[in-house]
Amino acid sequence: MDCGYGAAACYYPDEDGVVLSGDEAPADDGASREFVLAHEYGHHVANHRQSVAPFPAAIDWGTPRWSSHEQICRADRRGAVFPGDEEDNHDRNPGEALAEAFACLHFPRSGVEWGWARSLRPDAAAFEAIREDTLNPWLGRMSIRLRGPAWSASRKGLIRAVPTPLDGRVSLLPAAALSRSFRLSLWSPAGQILRSSRGDPTPGPRLDFTVCGQSRLQFLLLPKRRPGTPVPLLVERP
Repeated sequence: MDCGYGAAACYYPDEDGVVLSGDEAPADDGASREFVLAHEYGHHVANHRQSVAPFPAAIDWGTPRWSSHEQICRADRRGAVFPGDEEDNHDRNPGEALAEAFACLHFPRSGVEWGWARSLRPDAAAFEAIREDTLNPWLGRMSIRLRGPAWSASRKGLIRAVPTPLDGRVSLLPAAALSRSFRLSLWSPAGQILRSSRGDPTPGPRLDFTVCGQSRLQFLLLPKRRPGTPVPLLVERP
């Protein structure tokens, strides 16, 4: 394995290997060999962490809690970051910013100037997210089963709120028997309709939505026929 001319170190994800220069002198930015090695180990951690669907691999996008805190999804949608770009937009590659933040976490007094996107400069919450992603890896979506009356006191239907602490795909799955009796809508806290079943007659309608910076969503079940029956609903979220 070869890092290329002038590189102090590099990480090869397919081989789980770090190549480190034999030159013990600090890098051009003042980073010690230990700091450089910590950066590459940050890549290694990300390479062995799940990414939340539908996002790219964590080594390119960032680990789940860190990328959610840094709002990588929103930044990606507006073209402010370039996941996996190791060429022209290397300084705006969130995978590289995560690795550098990992090194800063372990060497807080390194004196190395932040050379990546300014918006991704780590704060205390970013460091805590990195610790959690490293020590308590995200293991997949959790399921929340809800059951309640299909008619609220407001007579507008069943309204429930669901916290969404991580970005990624959220799925709402009502029982198949409800598909022809209810209309299911997913709303933002501001009241914007994000998804709706639109009266789909197919049994077991499923609504999928990619959380991108929202910390909470709410859904509305509107009865098409008789109100008052219990409403089983499965919510799957990161």
